[in-house]
Amino acid sequence: MMQAPELSPPEPKYDLVEIPGGDGSIDLTEATGDVRYSDRAMKFQFLMTGRTPDGIEVEKTDVSRKFHGVRSPFTLSFDPGFTYTGRASVTEYPNAYHGATMTLEITADPYKYGGRQTWYVNAAGGIAVIIPCGRRRWCPTFQVQRETLVSHNGQGWLIPPGASKITDLYLDPGDNILILNSDPGYGSTKWSDLSGSWADLSAQYRRWYQVAAGSSPRQVPVYWSDLSGDTWDGYQSTRWVELVHDADDDPSYGVYIQTEIYEL
Repeated sequence: MMQAPELSPPEPKYDLVEIPGGDGSIDLTEATGDVRYSDRAMKFQFLMTGRTPDGIEVEKTDVSRKFHGVRSPFTLSFDPGFTYTGRASVTEYPNAYHGATMTLEITADPYKYGGRQTWYVNAAGGIAVIIPCGRRRWCPTFQVQRETLVSHNGQGWLIPPGASKITDLYLDPGDNILILNSDPGYGSTKWSDLSGSWADLSAQYRRWYQVAAGSSPRQVPVYWSDLSGDTWDGYQSTRWVELVHDADDDPSYGVYIQTEIYEL
């Protein structure tokens, strides 16, 4: 490039409704859920490599054929990891043969694309995960093999096995906390559901968590005898639920979360 590119940020689309006879206005900018943006403008000036009239003409023709009026994705060397998409126009042809330049202007989409991201977690019994989101709010895709409970911002949804999009669940810019439970029926047994004497219960259930869970399916448990020789220091970063349940690799409890990243 001949000089630094001119890069303008996308202009926010403000929706202000004047109040007749009143002060100020009503701001409806985020009435659809988020701020909307106009296209972004980019301008690049390139130095031609040709030094003769016919060489310059070949370059001019080649650049015009590839870019003039064409919409396509492109990347910038100084912004690695992101892809822009826009329509280019050659706005200035060379006017000399020594030090000749061409100017390319691009009207690009407001957001640059940062790629697709996929997370996998074993969500048996419930787990909190942090899922990042770009500036553009995004509706993630969930892939599960069991009925799974998904919670976000105080709302909850039960999704069936397979791939699902929850149309009411949009990740906000920044880090989002999702609560996932691929075994939501576990631990739902009440004391009133259990009949018989303590002796009967102890014969049926060898561990306290089994009394609470009843006959619900569960992952492989750990006995105290299995921890012989271990010290408390070795478990300082382990949750209690992980001490009584050994998180195995049963894929049926797995949850895949897929998002796409768009930034300004």
